[in-house]
Amino acid sequence: MPLSPGQAPNADDVWQSLETNAMLDVLNRDPARRIGVIVRNFVKGGAPDGGVGADQNLEDLGLTSMDMVNLMLAVEAEFDVTIPGARLIPANFRSIQRIAALVEELTQ
Repeated sequence: MPLSPGQAPNADDVWQSLETNAMLDVLNRDPARRIGVIVRNFVKGGAPDGGVGADQNLEDLGLTSMDMVNLMLAVEAEFDVTIPGARLIPANFRSIQRIAALVEELTQ
């Protein structure tokens, strides 16, 4: 919330802002976490245990071929990359771990 001129910030607001910025910093440095957030949006009915393992097969979680296409588009948008046609193979989108490796390769 913006402060009025001369108004001191509330200590709780400052602490929450620092915590939020620290969490965002961790997320920004860890492509697998960011991809995990994206993938969870595509999992129908949620993952059985509430989470998606980094090496878990995404097809086993119910993602369809259309979901995979939308996942690819979401990853391109999130990381501001274009995945070359030769890299658009099912193996590169099998798991969060595989997608993260592809993104890291494309962003170096």
